[in-house]
Amino acid sequence: MTTSSVSKGCFVFKPSAKKKKLSLTAADYFIESLKNAEDGRMRFENYQLLWQRMKSQTEQLQEELNKNLFDNLICFLKKSHSDFQDKKNDWNCRVRSSEIPTAALLLGVNVTDHELTFNSLSDVLNEHVTPYVVLLQAQECPGIRQLLQKLLSQLMECGADLDLDEEDDNAPVSQRKMNCSMASLSGWYQKIKKKANTPKKKRSDSSEHWPAPPIVVVFKDLESFTSSVLQEFIVISSGYCKELPLILVFGIATSPMIIHRLLSHSVSSLLCIELFQSLSCTEHLATVVDKLLLSNQFPLKLSGRVLQVLITIFLYHDFSVQNFIKGLQLSVVEHFNSQPLSILCCDRPDMRHRVKNLSHNQCENIRHLASFMSFVESQTPEAQVKLLTDDSYLKLYPSRVGLPLTCIRLRMSMEAYGEGRGGANIRKAVIETFYHNQSTLFTSVQEMTRKFLIDLHTYHENYIPVLRCLHHFTCILPKYPLGKQIRELYCACLEKKIWDTEEYNSALNLLRMLAGDELVATLHKCLEVLKPYSGRQLDSALKKLEEFLAHFQCLEGDNLENIDDEESSPQKGLQKKTDLYQLQKTLLEMKETRRTKKPSRFESLRLEVVDFLDGLVRDYLTCPEEHPLYEVVYFSAASILRKHLNAVPRIALHTALNNPSSYLKSLKNDGTLSSAAPDICIAYKLHLECGRLINLYDWLEAFATVANADDESDSDSLNQVDEMTHARFIRVVSELELLGFVKPTKQKTDHVARLTWGGC
Repeated sequence: MTTSSVSKGCFVFKPSAKKKKLSLTAADYFIESLKNAEDGRMRFENYQLLWQRMKSQTEQLQEELNKNLFDNLICFLKKSHSDFQDKKNDWNCRVRSSEIPTAALLLGVNVTDHELTFNSLSDVLNEHVTPYVVLLQAQECPGIRQLLQKLLSQLMECGADLDLDEEDDNAPVSQRKMNCSMASLSGWYQKIKKKANTPKKKRSDSSEHWPAPPIVVVFKDLESFTSSVLQEFIVISSGYCKELPLILVFGIATSPMIIHRLLSHSVSSLLCIELFQSLSCTEHLATVVDKLLLSNQFPLKLSGRVLQVLITIFLYHDFSVQNFIKGLQLSVVEHFNSQPLSILCCDRPDMRHRVKNLSHNQCENIRHLASFMSFVESQTPEAQVKLLTDDSYLKLYPSRVGLPLTCIRLRMSMEAYGEGRGGANIRKAVIETFYHNQSTLFTSVQEMTRKFLIDLHTYHENYIPVLRCLHHFTCILPKYPLGKQIRELYCACLEKKIWDTEEYNSALNLLRMLAGDELVATLHKCLEVLKPYSGRQLDSALKKLEEFLAHFQCLEGDNLENIDDEESSPQKGLQKKTDLYQLQKTLLEMKETRRTKKPSRFESLRLEVVDFLDGLVRDYLTCPEEHPLYEVVYFSAASILRKHLNAVPRIALHTALNNPSSYLKSLKNDGTLSSAAPDICIAYKLHLECGRLINLYDWLEAFATVANADDESDSDSLNQVDEMTHARFIRVVSELELLGFVKPTKQKTDHVARLTWGGC
């Protein structure tokens, strides 16, 4: 909009009415990223429901793991608070009157997890101990004044009415100047105590708080605090120990020795320190893996490579369990976003309905699965054609090809008659046809897809207990041939057939030499694992274990007699006096006796146990790839997960600068230099064409030619670089220098040296 006027003036233009831009939700972004959004909304809802269940499980685990630590800390706070009250009543007690109760929480090097721990601690203290909990960070407290100001401001948020300066009464409370001193804090606490002692109706939310509740100051990252700030705060606070029930909590990531490095002896002597050790991050991870991944309550599973990527990032980068859980959440999102058949990744009650409502496109997606094609190749040519062309045949398919036509007709008649008298007779005929003919034993007509998914659920139900039994046997072996943690064994079993590895054969050889007491104790552990599966497919294995334990109990009373009877005569001859020739002869006889010795009852029974375990492993610990439709419930895109969680900055920078269309969708990926690209991308591509030294003037001219290529001007004006283009070029060179691609050189003043990729 323009105006024409003789005189200069100010003109006001009302903005044109524009439609309000609707904000997109997470579901909209999820559906927009799908290639085929036929069931996008349902897949997003499945993801939300599944992750909500997993998230609630992780939060519950976090509470259970921190419960012991928080209970011990509350006991310490209670004891310290009672000591404070006793000291105030007994003025003759001067021994520890100036010491501040201090709890040193050793939380480990997983610093990213500390925030969640401190938030949980603050909630517990606010609920059961005191409403006055202050959380301090080093970056917010560079000096003692800022520390006291942060302390008092957080107490204001807790409901404390602190004394404020009267310089600016009209300013809001958050902007007024506070009287930042421990004296004002002590005076405020005395007022609060007097108000609490007056007869008044108690508040329901503070009914669990202690009388005269203490003030708990938590230093989240003790190592990052300045030594002088800490010492000054402790010295000032020690002078108010008689009037103010102050309790300090130090969050330590490295070692308790950091307290003595930051504080001098005279200052540390003012603290009454008690050390509290939290659960190690590796034990926390083991619990998360056990409850989330080695559990049948969630339908989604991770492949061996994906799980290995998450564990590798945990062990070699940050030791953060929260980052591991975020990686798990990313895996869930990627699975439901990239797998069109993820709508079938559900619990058993919802499975039948979803399989019944499969569309033609979803049936085509099933046919494109590699596991399904492997199953089709094993069928007859007639069945292959129907499986690949007929959707109804795909949903309703006999589990055995070659089912007699009579049986199919009987089944159809049974469904037509229902459960009445005629249906009962037909059902009897079906059973006789199916089971009394020993040559052809077939099952009823079932939904093939649903059958495969149910088989996967059954496979997982049997997989986890057998895996735990194998781990109980292998974790007691020397050098741990199959890993010390169950997650290592789980990854090995997912990637390949475990019984084909050298480590597995080595473990079996060691088990064949296992001592009797260790063998019986391990059998008892396996029995506890398999007890919940009584009456199911593993019921026979459970009964076999009970038989083994009964046999070992029978052998316990015969151990001493067997040892006395099996003592051979060559061994008795060693106790007599003999010469060298007789000794050599006796040793040779003992060697021959061992070769021809018949195994004892215990050794035979031990071999039976090992063979039984080997049979369980071969039957139930098969690879997931051997089961049709395993892609529906297994997320195996380890490369995508590694790209997001363990990105390489050099590759990301090169991709962004050399191919900006990968990040900016508005640009076309034609591989040529375009003026529409960002300035830094243009300069970066031009600098790739240069050698070790780059002439700045030539670089500027090339940059101006590309940047002004779309301008309609003659050739003479293109040769002259305007000020705006010059300024853009200077900024781009500074950015490339900051990123480390070029640097100034003393060889030539009008040149810069190239630092990366292909310099001569």
